[in-house]
Amino acid sequence: MPRLKRGRGGHGRGRYGRGFRGGRPRVTPAISSDFYHIEGGSTLQLTPAELEALKLIDEENLTQEEAAERMKISRSSFWRILDAARKKVVTSLLTGKQISVIIEKPTDE
Repeated sequence: MPRLKRGRGGHGRGRYGRGFRGGRPRVTPAISSDFYHIEGGSTLQLTPAELEALKLIDEENLTQEEAAERMKISRSSFWRILDAARKKVVTSLLTGKQISVIIEKPTDE
C-alpha cells in the first residue's frame, strides 16, 4: 500500500485531515487605525553619521563593534547615533514625513 504524504504537501488526507499546516496558526495582527490616516508633514533630517550607521548595520550586516571601529568612534557613541537614526526612520514611516540627509560641505583648509 503506497504511503500518503502528510502535512504541508497537501496530498492525501493524512493524520490531521485536509488543510493541516504545521506551526503556528495564522493570526492577523491588530493594527492601530492611526496608520490609515498618514499625512505628509515636515522633513526629518538624517546626519551623514546616522546614514552611515544605518548602512553599516542594516546594509553591510556588521556588528556594532565592527561598525564603530570603521567609523572610528566608541561603541556607545555609535549606538546613540544608530538609535537616533532608527527613530527618525520609524517616525518618518509612521507619520509620512520625508527624510533628507544633511550634506556637510567640506571646509577649505
